[in-house]
Amino acid sequence: MHTRLNCLTIVIPLISACSHLSLDPGNASYGLVEDVRSKRSSTWDWIRIELIYDKSVNELTTLRQTTLKRLISQARDYFEDTIKVERVRKLQLWPECAGQMWKKDNKGEVTIVCEKYCRPSCGTATAPMGTAIFTPCSCHHGNCPSDFDDYIGTITHTDFVLFVAIRHGICAKNTLAYAARCSLHPITHRPISGYVNVCPDAFDAMQKNEMSRWLSTIKHELIHAFVFSTSHYRNFIGAKPEVQKTPIPIVPGVIEKFTRTDWEVAQGNIPHDVYMIVTPKVRQEARNHFACPTLEGAEVENQGGSGTRGAHWEKRVFENEAMSGVATQVYAVSRLTLALFEDSGWYQVNYDKAEDMSWGKGLGCDFAKKSCLTWMRSRQDPYPFCTQEFDMRCSEDRKSKVSCNLVSPKFARIPIDYNYNIPSLYTDDNGGRIVALGQEEVADYCPYYRVFGEVAKEATDTRCTYAGNMYYNNYSLEIFSRSARCFSLDGGIKVSKKLKKTTYNHKVGCYETVCKEDRLYVKMQSSKFYPCYYAGQFIHVEKRIPKLGKVTTRIICPPCKDICGEKCAPDKKHNEKIGDYRKISTSLAIFFSFIVLLMFFL
Repeated sequence: MHTRLNCLTIVIPLISACSHLSLDPGNASYGLVEDVRSKRSSTWDWIRIELIYDKSVNELTTLRQTTLKRLISQARDYFEDTIKVERVRKLQLWPECAGQMWKKDNKGEVTIVCEKYCRPSCGTATAPMGTAIFTPCSCHHGNCPSDFDDYIGTITHTDFVLFVAIRHGICAKNTLAYAARCSLHPITHRPISGYVNVCPDAFDAMQKNEMSRWLSTIKHELIHAFVFSTSHYRNFIGAKPEVQKTPIPIVPGVIEKFTRTDWEVAQGNIPHDVYMIVTPKVRQEARNHFACPTLEGAEVENQGGSGTRGAHWEKRVFENEAMSGVATQVYAVSRLTLALFEDSGWYQVNYDKAEDMSWGKGLGCDFAKKSCLTWMRSRQDPYPFCTQEFDMRCSEDRKSKVSCNLVSPKFARIPIDYNYNIPSLYTDDNGGRIVALGQEEVADYCPYYRVFGEVAKEATDTRCTYAGNMYYNNYSLEIFSRSARCFSLDGGIKVSKKLKKTTYNHKVGCYETVCKEDRLYVKMQSSKFYPCYYAGQFIHVEKRIPKLGKVTTRIICPPCKDICGEKCAPDKKHNEKIGDYRKISTSLAIFFSFIVLLMFFL
């Protein structure tokens, strides 16, 4: 059986695109269904997903097995609360075959005939003995090596069967998981079964701080099986039959090609092709998101492997959407992806379950339609893109410290379409000019600010909200917790020990916050909370840290609404020095002055 596989890859600090089989989407298997349908209307209701685990899952340790099943269940629960389908009364899946497959249809009674033997499988996952959900199956020469009778039957109260396996399969070095659909509804062509294969090496290496990443990965893979795959587009309700077989298949009415004539690169303006989902709801959501009324649709990925191209949102313009080709920081299943579900014609969606995608929001047509060079060159602050190597700042929601992923390799072969090296654009951390590029191919080599993970035993990253990043008596005095947020620092961090003074060029730090009395309050390690009366106010820090010495810095208060929302008191100028520093009273200062004078005359 031919399928198209889709996968999500992530690697820190280097990221690569998916690499896997890409087969003809026209060769699909069709399950047998009995619809719940009256003569006048169909029955739409929340999708019911049945989970079937391959025996490879049972080979995991008890802890890992529990973790995987919890992740799968959480992902299932999300979709069962988010998408509706035309429900079916019962369904029956085609088995897979070793060798060729034939179908016999005797007055609606379907039997599958396999060249060698019948497999009760979907992709890499095989159903346990007694899972009676498959059509009858026989072998071409009449002698099957094993009895298939225990697998013959139908399943009720289910609209989609999800098979789960954890096998090496086609797992590349940096692949977390991959997925595909298996059987389709014989009339609507909606997927009614599929599988997700978790890559064992990646799952075994999972750290505590990666749970949200893995949940997003599972959801990402299920979306491929449900709807977001080039093998599905021709079956969308608005698809026109003139499918063009190109590296990214063009399906008029669903995915189309457009040429940008003003794509700015180092050599000037050149023509550049982009591919876009142009279905009605997707187009409107893209226009609303960017505030660009002339946008033709939502751009899809044009780079990476065959399972990445055309089956993910373009990372340059949808960086933190869950369906971008690589996962780097936020993984939002946004209104855009839910709109794709609706435009297929197979689903109704609950937009209240959409997650916020801040990337590019309201930035207009220049951001959505033009190269990132146009954006970086024409603005003093190129955010969310960046031009200085290693530069750090706070993320837009202040929940993370983010770093510029600009790199300057010794030997860089940069494609013409993505070479943005105009004079003096890119600099190193000392301000020197460099020839560089963004770290990720699928982001069109545009450099941007992102959360970074540290390859360390502690499994830390740059999220302020992850308590596992916490370490005490560090010179930055940072706090990592669910209520911690990112703040800019004035003048870096100074550490003095005896006669030695060192300044660390830290631009940002994570500190505890609380919103009370209509004001923002901030604290660092071993201190009380201090109020922020106005944006730009300093919280002065001066502390002695064992074995380190005296640490001094100044935390810059952001606008209160950045963290506390709209319920903030008006800014109030405050002349008193606020913070955690050594205070000496006037009387004590006079006493010390007297002692100094006395010692001088003695």
